[in-house]
Amino acid sequence: MAPYLRGRGISSLDAMILSHPDADHAEGAEEIFGMFSVKELHLTPGSTSNALMLELAPFTAEAKVVFPAAGSNWRDGETDFIYLSPSDAKYEGNNDSLVLLMKTGDYRILFTGDLEAEGEKDLLDSYGGELAGLTVLKVGHHGSKTSSSEEFLTALAPELSIFSTGKDNRYGHPSPEVVERFNKLELKTLNTAENGTITLLYDENGIQLEKMR
Repeated sequence: MAPYLRGRGISSLDAMILSHPDADHAEGAEEIFGMFSVKELHLTPGSTSNALMLELAPFTAEAKVVFPAAGSNWRDGETDFIYLSPSDAKYEGNNDSLVLLMKTGDYRILFTGDLEAEGEKDLLDSYGGELAGLTVLKVGHHGSKTSSSEEFLTALAPELSIFSTGKDNRYGHPSPEVVERFNKLELKTLNTAENGTITLLYDENGIQLEKMR
């Protein structure tokens, strides 16, 4: 992340969001705090006693630490950022990931952390109508077979879904059965393992897609 941000001329961050305290989502965050000025750190409620968060704490002294829950939101220009989950302050794992919806104009992108099928169902119960016909879905849990239920994908019908995975990762993400589910529903996907860094640029002409290794 750091070289990418530096390459874009970015030296400070309005907010850094750690969806939940799993190593593949939070480890190494202290390096970002060492290289950039970070105004706010967003953590899932109830996660501060986690070992990774305790290790990170000394590096975050200058940042305002925020524990958003469902309904927390802010606006930047014409863009709205709305947290849809979690709904309580007890951290119990993947289904308590911070889930963030970003909206600008007709463009809507959903960041799901490691949300699994149970959490997806709760999301549909509360926000199904608002999420239907989503523009972009950051696929939950890297395409693990515990996420991306057919019910969830059918309801959202995203124009583009992005798997965040490492090449030849030891977990076998994305799961072949999940990939097949996307194919069956004729949903377009991209995978960082194959495409590298994926950048989406949005303006009045729609989405411009950039891929870079």
